[in-house]
Amino acid sequence: MRKATSLSLLVLTLALLACGGGSAPAAAPPSSGTLDIRAVTSAQVKVGHFLSADGTTGLILDRSGEKPKYKLDSAPDVVELTMQEDRFAHELRGYYLVAPDGKRPLYITVDGGITYWRGNDELRMNNDKPAAPLPAATITGTYVPPKPAYQATIDRLTPLAVRARFSQFKPEDSASVSKVGDAIALATADMFVHYASHDSNNPLPRAVVVPRSFQGISFGGVARDTDTPWDPKAKGLAKYGGKNEGFSSYDTPKGNHMQVMKLAGYPPALAEGTPGIVWELDGATAVFLTLDGARYEISLTGEKGPTLDPGAGRQSGWPAPLQTPLLDVSDVSSLVKAGALPQKTIDDLLALDHAWTDCAAKQWATAQRAVDTGRFTEADRKDYVKKARTTCAATLGKQEAMLVQIVEARLKERQALWDKARARVASIGADR
Repeated sequence: MRKATSLSLLVLTLALLACGGGSAPAAAPPSSGTLDIRAVTSAQVKVGHFLSADGTTGLILDRSGEKPKYKLDSAPDVVELTMQEDRFAHELRGYYLVAPDGKRPLYITVDGGITYWRGNDELRMNNDKPAAPLPAATITGTYVPPKPAYQATIDRLTPLAVRARFSQFKPEDSASVSKVGDAIALATADMFVHYASHDSNNPLPRAVVVPRSFQGISFGGVARDTDTPWDPKAKGLAKYGGKNEGFSSYDTPKGNHMQVMKLAGYPPALAEGTPGIVWELDGATAVFLTLDGARYEISLTGEKGPTLDPGAGRQSGWPAPLQTPLLDVSDVSSLVKAGALPQKTIDDLLALDHAWTDCAAKQWATAQRAVDTGRFTEADRKDYVKKARTTCAATLGKQEAMLVQIVEARLKERQALWDKARARVASIGADR
């Protein structure tokens, strides 16, 4: 009552001043102390009645206990809720209040706003009056999301992975053909699986030669695919689905590099029914090693997503080995970083790339004057690109020959592993 009297005097004083009534009459302060006026957000009210801005929906929200609960004015039940953080890019945006059935009827923003979802309608709620704490909830429980369909595959594969069975193997060992061979020699029959897509719309597995933490250098700036068709009778790097190309420009002299492009029409990354073993799982992604040591990452998500079915399958149905043989400079540097190739391998390739960079820069040296005049056309640019590729072709050829040598040496190693793995699978009865 005293606070109400003080507020009345304050309003009267302001009115007199606004009307030019001179100085305000002195008023004795209330005996309970100074008037306490504070801005309060809706979310700071722990127990209260809340009404939508359009006045159509009202509810009581009680956050005074261990778990929040709410009751709609139009419904008899008191529903227990669970607070769940809403974060984006690690930043807190607010809290979902989740009901036992998994629905999220209420949301609290970090700035204190409260939203209620009525079907698809988003209603802003305001605290319009006090309310008594709600009685015990009539609908209780904490929502537990059902396991996705692919979880059964993950649960089945996890204890069969090489790294789960044999502690001596490390993630980077999956890049080494010889280490993969050691794992296959130790693997029991239940560890062998084969790739199955089940749906032609599934994305293809990715051939990733090393764990991502061991990826080496990478030259950006260009696409890695070309429309040039693959010729199965081709020689050199083209035989394996690649084309070594030199790229250069007048304004990026340090960014001139040779890069391997993938030819159109080369067989896809992994054929249906390919046998192998699981090295490890990272969440829903399986690291799959074929019986010839090729390394793939396979996402196991999706209702009809790709999977790794039990058993290696009948050998008569196995696809041809030595899939995805192509390696580029980035792959080689990654294999070196993982310890699967000697350091000299990438050193020699990079020495040739530096020679290309210097050679191409020299061809572009005279382009700057034309660029400065504003008369440098697209036709001029193409002429300089052609000139650089022609003049520096010897360096391009040397690097391609070196890459072919590396590819073929690794293929020879993979073929030897394939022969041993076939015998191992047959001897333990895993070819089923």
